[in-house]
Amino acid sequence: MQGVIDYLNQNEARFVEKLCEYVRFPSVSAQPQHKKDVRDCAEWVVKHCQQIGLEARLCSTAGHPIVIASTYTAFHQRAPDMVLLRVGVALGVAVLIGLLFSFERHPERLLRAPDPASPLTLALHLDGLGSGPESTPANADATPGKPLPKSLPAQRRGTSHLPPFLRHAGEGPGMGAVSRPGVWAGLRQTLDVAGGEFFDMGRYLIVGALLAASVRVFVSQGALEALATNPVNSVLVMQALAFVLSICSTADAFVALDFSSPFTHGAVLGFLTFGPMVDIKSTIMFLGVFRRRVVVYLILLPFLFTTLVAVWANLNLRF
Repeated sequence: MQGVIDYLNQNEARFVEKLCEYVRFPSVSAQPQHKKDVRDCAEWVVKHCQQIGLEARLCSTAGHPIVIASTYTAFHQRAPDMVLLRVGVALGVAVLIGLLFSFERHPERLLRAPDPASPLTLALHLDGLGSGPESTPANADATPGKPLPKSLPAQRRGTSHLPPFLRHAGEGPGMGAVSRPGVWAGLRQTLDVAGGEFFDMGRYLIVGALLAASVRVFVSQGALEALATNPVNSVLVMQALAFVLSICSTADAFVALDFSSPFTHGAVLGFLTFGPMVDIKSTIMFLGVFRRRVVVYLILLPFLFTTLVAVWANLNLRF
């Protein structure tokens, strides 16, 4: 083990240089103008893997095939219909909701007012910090670049409570000279952040699993079948299940397949289209960014649109 530690310490500068080279790629896949950057980043990863002895190759695709492939694999003979419906309904609902929100002339009104005590707001004020650990001014509003407000708690006015990479970001010229932790200190910080995220989200997933198990225990088979065959109620039940389970869209098709025999096909379609748009995790993220009224719209609009399409599919389509 000591040999591994020595190797890491001896090559720390090289590792950090490689990491910085990697993260410099503006590989924002959601923005079409960065399509070339995404490919350049992928080619860099392939080359790096090959240099360290791994077999790697770049597989170009026309779009985002993982969700489509998993849905096709799960549903076998019914795959073409389910894939087309899932992609078409999800795309149509997303575009429609985007168009509705585009009528807002002041998009900033959709967002929550910044919390002056949050680490993110503090980070936006780092260009106003001095070099000392407690040198934050305390006599202005929460506009980025201006000093923090007087109402900020005393323990939040300095930078000593921030992570090291934010604590020293106000030092030096420009964006500042960031104090880089050692390999093990950086790993410990990474694990601390990951652990916090895990426990923050894990409690909601546990509650979701508990609710799903409770349905199996407390709802009789006859009552479940009555719900499953009703063209409206079956859709509502599956959408509620999708919200609670919060399953990744690359795997939800296999979960939906388990319900495809008792439940209607429209209900399964509702599960596959509503779940990736709105679930427990996304609702929590919405509440952290948007105003509550906007969050209500972000939940209700996908729910109503996908419900209408799924019920229509139950009444008019035969798979």
